[in-house]
Amino acid sequence: MAPTRRIAVVGASLGGLRTAEALRTLGYDGQLVVVGEEPHAPYDRPPLSKDFLTRPMSVDELTLRSRDRLDIDWRLGVRATALDPGARSVRTTDGVLSDLDGVVIAAGAAARTLELSGLAGIHTLRTAADALAIRESLAVAARGSGAVAILGAGLVGCEVTASCRELGLSAVLVDPAPRPMARALPGVVGGLMAEEHRREGVDLRLGTTVTSVRGRNRISGVELSDGTSVEVDALVVAVGSVAATGWLAGSGLDHVDGVLADEWCRALGGGGRVVAVGDVARTPRPRGGPERGEHWSLVVEQSLVAARALLGDLSPGVPAVPFFWSDQYGRRLQIVGSPRDTDAYSVETSEQGWAVSFTRDDRLVGLAALDLPGRVAAARRTLRTASALARSNHGGAS
Repeated sequence: MAPTRRIAVVGASLGGLRTAEALRTLGYDGQLVVVGEEPHAPYDRPPLSKDFLTRPMSVDELTLRSRDRLDIDWRLGVRATALDPGARSVRTTDGVLSDLDGVVIAAGAAARTLELSGLAGIHTLRTAADALAIRESLAVAARGSGAVAILGAGLVGCEVTASCRELGLSAVLVDPAPRPMARALPGVVGGLMAEEHRREGVDLRLGTTVTSVRGRNRISGVELSDGTSVEVDALVVAVGSVAATGWLAGSGLDHVDGVLADEWCRALGGGGRVVAVGDVARTPRPRGGPERGEHWSLVVEQSLVAARALLGDLSPGVPAVPFFWSDQYGRRLQIVGSPRDTDAYSVETSEQGWAVSFTRDDRLVGLAALDLPGRVAAARRTLRTASALARSNHGGAS
């Protein structure tokens, strides 16, 4: 009797679902087992900091619908606890999955936390449960001081801030950096977005941080490093994420700040049978060392590459044209390319919005634009052409 063919997907996430879809599309007809720590089917996370906070949405409304009938064995509410690439097995809280054809690591990341008081009303945002708790705290704030503090002016922090203002709440946005989104984008873009926040009535406290919180059972205020204090009924801590790799201890994989993988998403040390996609994957970038990419479009691209790799198809890896976006105040900020890999930039404005073009040696390397989708589309075409030409000149993937 022939052995059962089976691939395990660890992470009922966007990356996990899209990789499973790709495997089926590419002809894999063995068993697909998806292990997910949350009780929910894969759902769309970007709305958690936006519409989900401002509307009475249910988690079911965020569920990602599969384009095909996938015939998946869903193991939801189950956590992976160990991986043994040599034995081709994954241990979970529900048992052991063994004799696997391959493993897809799509476990995502967890919100980074700070050592603040355990008072009610202090939150991080990563899961649907987190967003539901924040939504309840925003309702409490609306009945109380009407004020919320957000620590961390990255993309998530800025989106939560915009959601608070949409609800009519006072928002105090705190970050040690001099501009919003300082880690993700050059200063000129952060400066322009700071103007957007101020225009919407946000109290920006940049170059400072939260040092302590006040309150008995529930938070009532925050103390800042500049010596000031603010009365609030909720605090959202949005200071980045940590790759969900603790369960990989002893696996032989390099899993420091994400699973180190090659351009085909194959985990180093996995013998070609383990791939990593999404927030948990640390993959090569056009310039510099491997990095984790936490953007929706990259996850979708990686999923197809990873599925091909598991089936032995080493087609060219993930396209070297990053793209992501952020919705704030009913406007859309879009970023394409590598804005940080620049030696010059130019700003153009119009009645609709603005765009910042980033160049190196007089060649476009990135663009950030607010409400100018046409400029973004043109930049994506230019950068894709340049990427394809560069790959051709170097003889393709190696």
